[in-house]
Amino acid sequence: MSKDAGAQLLRRVWSRAFAALMICLPRGLRSRHGEAMQELFERELDQHAGRGRLLLSAAALAGIADVVGRGLRERIGEERRSFSAGDRMLLRQVTVAFVAALVTLEAAFLLLGARSPDIAGGRGLEILLFSVPFIAGMTMPMAMFVATLWSTRRARSGSRRSPSVGGTGRSSAVRLSPLIGFAALVAMLSLAVNTQFIPRANARLQVLYAGTVNVPRNDRSMTVQELRAAARQAEAERQAPGNRAALEQVAGYQVEIQKKFALAAASLFLTLLAVGITRRFASENPFLYGVASAAVFAGYY
Repeated sequence: MSKDAGAQLLRRVWSRAFAALMICLPRGLRSRHGEAMQELFERELDQHAGRGRLLLSAAALAGIADVVGRGLRERIGEERRSFSAGDRMLLRQVTVAFVAALVTLEAAFLLLGARSPDIAGGRGLEILLFSVPFIAGMTMPMAMFVATLWSTRRARSGSRRSPSVGGTGRSSAVRLSPLIGFAALVAMLSLAVNTQFIPRANARLQVLYAGTVNVPRNDRSMTVQELRAAARQAEAERQAPGNRAALEQVAGYQVEIQKKFALAAASLFLTLLAVGITRRFASENPFLYGVASAAVFAGYY
């Protein structure tokens, strides 16, 4: 393939990528200025087409970064302008419900743990204290599910009594962005707890249960960086023929790493699931929500 043909192919690839990424822009802005923006981008590519593939790609990336950044700014601006009194009420409700559900679940698991025969003597209180991060990491997605289910159900009930909130003419039950935003914050908090706090708390629990500080760290008491380093070391040992134990170690480390991120993502997934349940079951019968919640809790656990 000649240089000119290669440059033209690269130009078409960047042009199509730009056209696809214009989905980042709000629909109104795309309909008004989309064609002009595409033409301007292609003229910019034409100016750099004869200067080499590197400069052509640099110009294309600059244009793509501009359209993506503008799209994010415009969409954030739209959300701010459309944020209503009903959205603020929904955020308050889901925040209060999340804290209440998290505290309730945390207390329930701590009470169950307190009945264990290992919780005895002066170390019992310390064991329960260092169990809090692990329980929080496990229960945050469940608390997010309960909070979303309760707040969206309440919003649907309110929207049936009052068709619009704050004169916006829009039902408070259909605004998902406040819930998704809050769930994203919970997911980031969950990721921090899972990757930083839980491994250190688990390391201390190992010492408390063993009664000595000379305890080898296991996969649940390692941070993500330590797990990756241990996985690389076990991978090197796996090269020895017949070393099945090293293979199992590598798998265990990889699963533990993925679990930390999966638990954080579960907050977003269970939020969407709760919204789907409230939309699927139009009835306000709490029995239906109770059955759905029990099924989701069992599956998640």
